Amino acid sequence: MPKVNVTRKLKCSAEVAFEVLEDVGSYRQFLPFVKESRILARAVLPNKQVKASTHLRITAKKLGLDEKFISEVVFDRAALGLTMKAADGPIKKLDAVWSLKPLSPRQCEITLSMDLSMKSMAMQFFLTGALDFVVRRLFSAFEARALETQAMEAV
Repeated sequence: MPKVNVTRKLKCSAEVAFEVLEDVGSYRQFLPFVKESRILARAVLPNKQVKASTHLRITAKKLGLDEKFISEVVFDRAALGLTMKAADGPIKKLDAVWSLKPLSPRQCEITLSMDLSMKSMAMQFFLTGALDFVVRRLFSAFEARALETQAMEAV
């Protein structure tokens, strides 16, 4: 089971970074390997957190990868974070936590902690070898989108 714990500093506010995390419907526009992304259901919880069922389709043509999965996500704007658990698809276990920490009005720290295992041994083998590459690409794309979002909000 690959586990990830990565922290990076971003040159944008924590609020802007949270907006990018929360905008699941746009993931397909900027995240590598994501070809479909949408929210299937959304509900506001009594504590004002938002719980959503999300659908993602992940593809990597060179590797013959084309998988769909559904996850349950809780967005917590007050805590500037989200938690994600796999609900259906090729993932046996997914426990992911994204957390944001404001450092200044235009800088924040983002942390991804993830425990992931796949139902297929072949997928598990691939993921174990490629996880570092995938996470680096994910963070780079996320940071670029956050900077773009912050620049648009400044106009």
